[in-house]
Amino acid sequence: MYREIITPTSQEYMINIPKEYLDKEVEILVLPFSYYKKKKKKDLSQLLKIGVWDIKEEDVKVKDWKIQEF
Repeated sequence: MYREIITPTSQEYMINIPKEYLDKEVEILVLPFSYYKKKKKKDLSQLLKIGVWDIKEEDVKVKDWKIQEF
């Protein structure tokens, strides 16, 4: 695998393909790198918010069970 992160200064960029990839199909992608970095931080913060309760454990406990007879 070959990966390179750059900050382009023009619309043209030349790459050297490694010898082991010659005569094989390869995929070349151009993606904005900072997009994934920001999204990951946002997703982790949302995950942390899920596990936080704003009420006390005592308020959640059932204090008196009422059994309904049929």
